[in-house]
Amino acid sequence: MMSGSIQCLLYLLVTTLIVHEIRASWEEWWTYDGISGPAFWGLINPQWPLCTKGRRQSPIDVDPEKLLYDPYLRPVHLDKHKIQLYGFNAELYHNMSEAQHKSQGIVGISLMVQIGDTPNPELRIITSTFNQIQYKAQYTPIRHLSLHSLLPETLQYMTYEGSTTHPGCWETTVWIILNRPIYITKQEFYALRKLMQGSETTPKAPLGNNARPVQHLHHRTVRTNIDFKKIEGKNCPSMKKKTYYKANTWIDEREPSYQV
Repeated sequence: MMSGSIQCLLYLLVTTLIVHEIRASWEEWWTYDGISGPAFWGLINPQWPLCTKGRRQSPIDVDPEKLLYDPYLRPVHLDKHKIQLYGFNAELYHNMSEAQHKSQGIVGISLMVQIGDTPNPELRIITSTFNQIQYKAQYTPIRHLSLHSLLPETLQYMTYEGSTTHPGCWETTVWIILNRPIYITKQEFYALRKLMQGSETTPKAPLGNNARPVQHLHHRTVRTNIDFKKIEGKNCPSMKKKTYYKANTWIDEREPSYQV
């Protein structure tokens, strides 16, 4: 009888621990593949419905034929103390968690990375620490990193309203896609793909292709400050639209008409 009570107590204890672990790790279940991948993010957590039903999701496929030239787009200004992978206005919001629930509360800077023999020096500072941060929650200090040197030297970009590319896919992000790549070596790219998604105690699959699939545009506008101006000898018309106005002939119906 005592043995049965002990077994029952142990069973309840284990069950309690499992339930506690499930609640504690609810937001840790998502990955980039399998039944916890992007197609299931909206089902894993009821607080993430936008991942499945959202209409302004990211990333998107940028079609050059559908870009809208906006001559009033301002140059991108980066504050080296506030911009991260995602940024927010620190004068309006206390932290990222607050900003991600506000309309246009987040700005995302998207960098295109291309494999090359001459890597970005600032990116190399980051990739040189990968052997110290193989798993989630590991960290190492990085000093003397210049954000401006990390970004490509270009003033041209595209922008649209979208979402975070991780759960819960909040549709509060203004994306800025810079129109020039930075470079990474094959060795650095391989080291990046070998980083693990989970912690050291509960490792998951390597990052590998840690990218969410392309989402539908749903009639959104992608604006750009890139003007493909006409070059001598080239048939490249300006993207800037010229608008003309012509007044209609004014007819006053109150005046009598005369026939001769």
